[in-house]
Amino acid sequence: MLAKSIFYLFIFKLLFLIVISDEIVPKVRIAQGEMQGKVMTNLLGGEFFGFQGIPYAKPPIGSLRFKSPEPAEPWTGILNATQEGADCFQMTLFPEGYFKGSEDCLFINVYTPKLPETPNDSLKPVMVLLHGGGYIFGNGGTTLYGPEFLLTQDIVYVGFNYRLNVFGFLSFEDPTIGVPGNAGLKDMVQALKWVQANIASFGGDPNKVTIFGESAGGASVAFMLLSPSAKGLFHRAISQSGVATVPWVLNDRQYQFLAENLKYPGKNLSDQQSIFEFLNNTSTEELIRAQLALDDHPSRSMGQYGQVGPVVENPESNPDAFLTDHPETILKSGPINQVPYILGFLRDEGALFLLYTKFIEPNFTDSNLLVPKFINVTRGTPENKEIGDKIKQFYYGDTTPSYENIKPFIEMTTDIAFSHKIVQTAKRLLERMTDPIYFYYFQYKTDMNYMSEIIPFPVDIPYPVVVHADDNGYLFPFSYGPIDVEPDSVEMRGIHRMVKFWTNFARTGNPNTMDNDPLLDVKWPAARLDHFNYLNLQDNLTVEPLSNLIPERLAFWNALDK
Repeated sequence: MLAKSIFYLFIFKLLFLIVISDEIVPKVRIAQGEMQGKVMTNLLGGEFFGFQGIPYAKPPIGSLRFKSPEPAEPWTGILNATQEGADCFQMTLFPEGYFKGSEDCLFINVYTPKLPETPNDSLKPVMVLLHGGGYIFGNGGTTLYGPEFLLTQDIVYVGFNYRLNVFGFLSFEDPTIGVPGNAGLKDMVQALKWVQANIASFGGDPNKVTIFGESAGGASVAFMLLSPSAKGLFHRAISQSGVATVPWVLNDRQYQFLAENLKYPGKNLSDQQSIFEFLNNTSTEELIRAQLALDDHPSRSMGQYGQVGPVVENPESNPDAFLTDHPETILKSGPINQVPYILGFLRDEGALFLLYTKFIEPNFTDSNLLVPKFINVTRGTPENKEIGDKIKQFYYGDTTPSYENIKPFIEMTTDIAFSHKIVQTAKRLLERMTDPIYFYYFQYKTDMNYMSEIIPFPVDIPYPVVVHADDNGYLFPFSYGPIDVEPDSVEMRGIHRMVKFWTNFARTGNPNTMDNDPLLDVKWPAARLDHFNYLNLQDNLTVEPLSNLIPERLAFWNALDK
């Protein structure tokens, strides 16, 4: 009798462990195969499921190096989806100066509060992050973009890697080479196709996909609005501190510079096929070092990277083209993917450029270098000098540019690299889009502004700045420190508001709450051409007319950039 009791107890424990194991080892099957994820915990202590390191495209190596992505192959067995895949190859910014990652890097991560149990389960809104990093560094993983804040809400969150640097943006005019450019942006399109095909298996609604991103991620979101290849792959969009027309996005083809820097043995720099073969046989580190030499080019001034980045492709010789015309032209008269849209910028974005003072320092003397490339004049001409002098006079008046007089420098770089083109983009879209557009101006300043804390500013700034990427701290936990936010603090209010505005928008196309949330105590109106209001995102939320938003500065650039 005792032996029978022990046997039944053993069977009970075994069954109990199997049930518990099924609960704590989530599994999903998609067309590529079966995968095993893990249980994670959100900011408020709730549990959700994470599936990481899922290949969404073939490894872009060998014959696929620099080429457009191809759909991923199936795998055998059960994929261990509990760890992120390798970052795309890059040199790190913080700390600066060491290589990391791999060319085999096209992985996607999915986080969901609940897996579907039956085909009739209701599906959840999906938020897909296009990560920032200037197209030269970053990843879609938990280093900077963890899911713990967003997964306090009933949404599915997706992050992924895309190719960076020369690996994602090398481009040639010769169509026979098959490298027309924008492979990194095409990776994003491939990831969105993967989401459409597979996200329902994770509980996400493929008909309710919001793309969002900050900096280069925000610019990439804006590119998706302008690209026919992305049509139908998303249904709402959010651009934080970046649009397709800011001066640091679109670039020239740099294959000749790269070849020269790498001591290309051929004598003919117009022989594109030979240069491609030479670059294709060059190691990852050598290619990155050659690209970094572009930092010494004067086009680095005023936020103009002069890097290897997005380009306009020739649609006649490239049916796979992502970007077929200049973004300015498409905004004015080209086809636009019509979806509800949020965009905006931060008060002191330009403080970031205190890190990039090789050509324009806060104590600059040459006003020629102040003229951004969207003002179409030739550098070194009297006209360029005249415009540069106007810019200097507007921001500095009779004072001398210096490290002690830092505020004009921050305002000037904010307007050149961000505010002017972001507001201009909103106005141009309002002329053409039927879906609502919501605009914001971010001024939160709390301990969640982690970029302000980690940027090694070369000068003491005598007032609290809200620098580029400070808003990320209200959507994602900072991985280098604990998630330790007091429940009733200004930090928690900021997180709650940003997360709710963004997830409300993902749910309905409208950021306003439907549940009488006391912390969302203003109604954020859609902007109109005849009544352009914006949300002032700070602890005391307000709605303001555009005439209150740095009016003199925006008017100056509107007059200059006609």
